[in-house]
Amino acid sequence: MNTFKTFFSKLKQRVSDSASQYPVALASGIIIAVLAVYKVGLDSWTSTSLIASIIQLALVVNIALSLALVSYYDIQDKAKLTIQLAIGIITPIVLSLVTYYFGTGPYLFGLANGYPMAEEIIIQPKAIYTLVALTIIFTLIYLWLEAKNTYANKFEQTFYILNRNFFSAIFFFIVMILGSFIVVSAYENLISNIFVSNIYEYLLIISGLIAYLIFLAYLANAYEGIKDLTENKFIKILFTNILTVIILALGLVLVLWVFTLLVGDNEVRYETLLAMVNLYFIVGLWVYINNANYQTNFTKVYGLAYPLISIVTLVLELWTILTRFGFYGIKVADYAAILVAIFGLIIAVLILIKQKALYNKMITILITLLVISILPFTGIYNLPYMQQYHRLKNTLVANDMLNGDVIVAKENLDKDAKYIITDATNYLLTDARYTKSTLLAGVANENAFKETFGFLPIYTVDGGYNQNYLTFELEEKLVDVSAYNYVLARDPYGEINEMFSHQDQNYKLTLTSDDMLRLTIDGDDVIAESLTDFFKNIEAKGTATSSLTLADMSVAFESETVNLYIVFDFVGVTYENDVFIYREYRVPIIYFNFK
Repeated sequence: MNTFKTFFSKLKQRVSDSASQYPVALASGIIIAVLAVYKVGLDSWTSTSLIASIIQLALVVNIALSLALVSYYDIQDKAKLTIQLAIGIITPIVLSLVTYYFGTGPYLFGLANGYPMAEEIIIQPKAIYTLVALTIIFTLIYLWLEAKNTYANKFEQTFYILNRNFFSAIFFFIVMILGSFIVVSAYENLISNIFVSNIYEYLLIISGLIAYLIFLAYLANAYEGIKDLTENKFIKILFTNILTVIILALGLVLVLWVFTLLVGDNEVRYETLLAMVNLYFIVGLWVYINNANYQTNFTKVYGLAYPLISIVTLVLELWTILTRFGFYGIKVADYAAILVAIFGLIIAVLILIKQKALYNKMITILITLLVISILPFTGIYNLPYMQQYHRLKNTLVANDMLNGDVIVAKENLDKDAKYIITDATNYLLTDARYTKSTLLAGVANENAFKETFGFLPIYTVDGGYNQNYLTFELEEKLVDVSAYNYVLARDPYGEINEMFSHQDQNYKLTLTSDDMLRLTIDGDDVIAESLTDFFKNIEAKGTATSSLTLADMSVAFESETVNLYIVFDFVGVTYENDVFIYREYRVPIIYFNFK
């Protein structure tokens, strides 16, 4: 019991110390939590939800900036609390206003569903990335400044302290979430369901805030009593005997994988290659920095093997991106991979040559690349979008499909050109800037794409699984059936294959897969007509998600003994590589007039 009292007493003191040492970071975290509670209480996404989300992102940047300012003034041995508070108030206001006016736009996601979806306005990915990049930059500056403080001594120790505090907070968060969820769930199931429907979301927010307060509490005076990190046997075993061995083994697997790619027939998804290589480098660097606190045989081997493996795999990654560039162009994922590869190759070489002041150079290079990635013309979203625009335009020009800024539709193109036009257009239409572009102004969905370019979009270049799906619905709800005296209700989604009796005669109505409609009486054909032209007329008039008139969606036939009337509520058509594959329809009722 005394142990718990001592623990919570120290934790309470640390929280109090963090309030005086990091007032801006503490206030920012509390406001983020309050705004999260407010958003949970809203029934739907509104403009106030958008504003709250923008403020939350701005406050995350503010937290990192405030930590860096505290470290800076610690070096100067000056408190400057007034300046810190002023910057802490001005920064989120400025960032929120800039993000709201320049970083929001309609929710866009390419050809498949058109743009914009409803009128929902969101924070654009570019704005989110910029705020995240600023957070990382200020965090790196904080680490660099902390390493200069006399109590921190060196970068490795500062990095370790930040990691330790972060994972300690995560541990407390997980424990609080599991405990609170179990208690609330047990009460609801065993006693009474008296809690609000979103109680679990509120518990997540409260637990997150407490974990954040614990993080700041451990960060305040974090270096007191720490003289030598090698004294922590658990951390030493974790890194030197477990994580180092795992990363070494993974590195060997990657080297073998690269070898099989170069000399064998193995193929791998491009996205898998980028993910594996980049993840290995990032996690490996994290282990390398933490290993710097310990010197064992394993860490020495790792210090040599890790940079060599990184160089081999990162060179493969860069080579793959460059070989694809001419045909696929560059997109956000490619751009990010290039930045990681450049950073990784430089750091790997610096590690191999045992460059002095490695971590100062590492922080400088990383901050430089992050700044480049958020600048107007070289940004991670700007540059790829402009490159894809020129990729599309060059392909149109090469195929004589551009007259000034007007696209000339052409059906007879090779598959590569069709793929490039589809891929580049689909990519550009996820950016709000290009919804206003003269070049793509009329391309809102797949059918408009066909009208503009002359062919249906093609999403694969290798002739594989490449389907397009068009849907058509009846816009009119009232149907005049006064001329008919018999109604046949049926399963609306099933194929038309109906058998019924009327006036001692047996009827059978079928619609075959080759669009042949056949009505028989006691086995004799009464009506036998093809609906191929009827369906083609629907497909020619409609768009990808069209509402058509009753005249377009209904068909009537007459015979000497019976008249037939069929109204289609829905027709769906699937194409693969521009070739018709399958049609589905919905017919809830069929009308007859027996003479």
